[in-house]
Amino acid sequence: MKENPIEQLVIYGASGCPYCVKAKELANRHGIRVQYIDLSVDNEAKRFIIEDMGARTVPQIFHEGKHIGGYTELVEYLK
Repeated sequence: MKENPIEQLVIYGASGCPYCVKAKELANRHGIRVQYIDLSVDNEAKRFIIEDMGARTVPQIFHEGKHIGGYTELVEYLK
């Protein structure tokens, strides 16, 4: 595995989401810190993801303010 210059990701997810868990685990395997925001308890974050981003699925993943996408896009981003 190559060294990854990414230090931290922000992952918006929800309880019971298997791809949210997989995204956090993937980040951890790469030595990347995760700021996890649970949309099931954070209404302001939920509004941001649904209304501002137009996203309807989780996880929604960001690196330094740039929207990466979901789990599949994260896998590609880390290659």
